[in-house]
Amino acid sequence: IADRYWLLMVSALVMALGGGIFESPKAAAVATLTDETNRRRYYSTMGVVAGLGTAAGTQAGAFLIRADFSLVCMCGAVVFFVAAMLMVIFLPPIEVATEQHGLFEGIAFALHDKVFVTYAVLLMGHWFIATQFNISLILRATDVAGTESAVSWIFGIQSGVTILLGYPLPRLIERRVNAFTMLIFGIGLTALGMGLVASAINVPLLLGCVFIISMG
Repeated sequence: IADRYWLLMVSALVMALGGGIFESPKAAAVATLTDETNRRRYYSTMGVVAGLGTAAGTQAGAFLIRADFSLVCMCGAVVFFVAAMLMVIFLPPIEVATEQHGLFEGIAFALHDKVFVTYAVLLMGHWFIATQFNISLILRATDVAGTESAVSWIFGIQSGVTILLGYPLPRLIERRVNAFTMLIFGIGLTALGMGLVASAINVPLLLGCVFIISMG
């Protein structure tokens, strides 16, 4: 229903706030509902399931957008609403914190943990690159391919890699290196793929870059 630019920006802001509010509790809930024996397996499985959803969602979106962009937005809103209702109905009450602390006290506590700060800085770089996948890479793909259908090709490759390798590949690598080294390697591989996008002059090269990024 956004028929003006400012209304579109407000809608995007509300959506961004919803996503930001969701991510931290989601991670806390996963940490609470799992233990050391199954946490890694759960995260890998969650990535595969997310890949399945992305694969289905992008292809459905590419099909629906031919009819009306508003239809795509409304369908997405309905899916999020259904997901919210499922969480309300099926998720048990989760108590993450055993003590109540102020906002700044919690931030100060986190800043004294050097390992956590290093981890957070690395993730800042990762999410900066990952955001470009949904912005710069989409624009580049449309420009190179000359059609908006290229968007579904990109997300199809990303989802395929996630579904096929999202669970077995980390399990295989973690036998040889620790999780922190694997994280650094993944960020480096993602950065390499994103850098190669600049020299991708045709669709096959661009899709190869998407494969490298998705592996990272």
